Amino acid sequence: MGEYRPFKGWEAFAEKTGKNSYTDYVKPGDYVDQETFNYFMDVMPPASCRYEHRYLQMGEPHSFCELDGKYVQTYLTFAGRNGKIYFCGALPRGYYLDESGQMVRFA
Repeated sequence: MGEYRPFKGWEAFAEKTGKNSYTDYVKPGDYVDQETFNYFMDVMPPASCRYEHRYLQMGEPHSFCELDGKYVQTYLTFAGRNGKIYFCGALPRGYYLDESGQMVRFA
């Protein structure tokens, strides 16, 4: 799948590249540590969250995408599976990326 992107690596990445955005540091499919998950959980109330599944969508919209013929807001999304927490990118509310990288609705 992706690369491991620990929270502490974000600051080093920003210093090295001059890019401060989290989405410059991490790409969909990369996996992150619990510290990263907790940081984004605590930044603001989430738009969607199921802590026991390590599923989190940031409370502030990130962008827009087309879904079922309509433009909808997207949120930075994290989802846990196989004991790891994965960054899924900016997805519509209630969605995540499965193991194959396909966008699916959280049940």
